[in-house]
Amino acid sequence: GDLCPQELLALLHEYTNNTNIIRPSLVTPPIPIPHSSIPASVSLSSPFSSLHDLVTHISSRISPYLPASSLSSNYYGFVTGGSTPAALLADWLVSLHDQNVQVHLPHHNIATIIEKEALNLLVDLLHLPRHDWMIGKISSEIHDGDDGDILRPPSISSSGGGCGTFTTGATASNVLGLAIGREYILRRKAGKSACGHSVGDDGLFEMMRHAHVHKIQILTTLPHSSIGKAASILGIGRSNIISVASVDHHHDHHPLAIDLDLLHTIGSRPHTASILVISAGEVNTGRFATTSRDMITIRRICDELGIWIHVDGAFGLFARLLMNDTPYYPHPHLLPYDNTNTNTNNDDNNAVDNGDDDQDEQDYSSIINGVSGLELADSITGDAHKILNVPYDCGFFFTRHPS
Repeated sequence: GDLCPQELLALLHEYTNNTNIIRPSLVTPPIPIPHSSIPASVSLSSPFSSLHDLVTHISSRISPYLPASSLSSNYYGFVTGGSTPAALLADWLVSLHDQNVQVHLPHHNIATIIEKEALNLLVDLLHLPRHDWMIGKISSEIHDGDDGDILRPPSISSSGGGCGTFTTGATASNVLGLAIGREYILRRKAGKSACGHSVGDDGLFEMMRHAHVHKIQILTTLPHSSIGKAASILGIGRSNIISVASVDHHHDHHPLAIDLDLLHTIGSRPHTASILVISAGEVNTGRFATTSRDMITIRRICDELGIWIHVDGAFGLFARLLMNDTPYYPHPHLLPYDNTNTNTNNDDNNAVDNGDDDQDEQDYSSIINGVSGLELADSITGDAHKILNVPYDCGFFFTRHPS
């Protein structure tokens, strides 16, 4: 039957007392798992007679052998951040209320409104331009009901042009990014003949026929394994993931750098539609594929060739929290793409002119430069259960093309 909140709290209190859960240090030695403690003997034919028995079983036979380090908000094993107390409390309350946020019933409850507001707070947190990335109508100000303090500054426009959702993680978000990108590039190639047609309605092969496209390719540098997984799920194929990495043996070269000439050449292939995937914080090295100046030129190339830009920013995206409100790139009033001056390894290309002497910004200038300009992309993936320190699992996805 149903339990009142007080009874649930009592069971939780019993569990924490039995397991002696505390905030551990950064390094907590693992406890060997004795074979007798593996709960293989539990079966459907011998259910627990009460919730108390269930709590006792979990606290004595399972909890002692789970990694305890992840209980700390300072844990980052597998690039997965432990939860902060506020995030853990919110996660418990979400489970307690058990709402369906995929069904929008604005006059029934506010669950979907809260979901949208949480996503829009992320847009602000990540310094993404509201007019491109904010979801739905934007309130001019949000006030604290008690003292009237403004919690969100005035908006740039009355409504945002973006769309987004929470997902189970960056892998699911990358599938979304490539799926929407696939739809976009085929419609772009098909032009007027795409009217009334889509991959969703007609299927991939029929839409490729309308677009006179023989191949879809994913252009990238050192992609995460989830990109290959997404390519296979979406019918693009792992073999159509093509490197556009700069081949340069300069001593400070890194393999994520994009060769802009190569991008333009491969992206111009006839009867071919392309998606560019940019790694913002490669999982093994933490390095970034682009600089602020790169992104402006990449945007011009992709606009010219009809290439969708997707950013895999699973954990590197959060470097944008180090930015102030002033962009770290010049306003993109650029001449058309000029392949006579695209050396991505030029020292000037890695420089950041932040216009002030703030020591923190200078210390993190190379990281900030790696995420500057990412707002020029078409879609962005992030993992909240990494650097944002919310309970596993939680990813998010944004696009500035809702249609």
